[in-house]
Amino acid sequence: MTVGLAVGLLLQALAIALLRHRLGSYWLRHPITILVLTSVVYQGISASLLAIPSVADWDYFRIGIQTGYLGH
Repeated sequence: MTVGLAVGLLLQALAIALLRHRLGSYWLRHPITILVLTSVVYQGISASLLAIPSVADWDYFRIGIQTGYLGH
């Protein structure tokens, strides 16, 4: 795991914690919270999976982008 990925995942977890703290016990009843939570899960899982070289080789959507730009 690169430092950039770790910082990104930490910031996303911090965003969820801040939403939870700010909105209280009814935090999952707000649409923006569900949107942010879904985004964090999607971005966290996809970035973590792409950090695995064998998974990154199968990523056809990034063909043409050199791996040096992705932090590998």
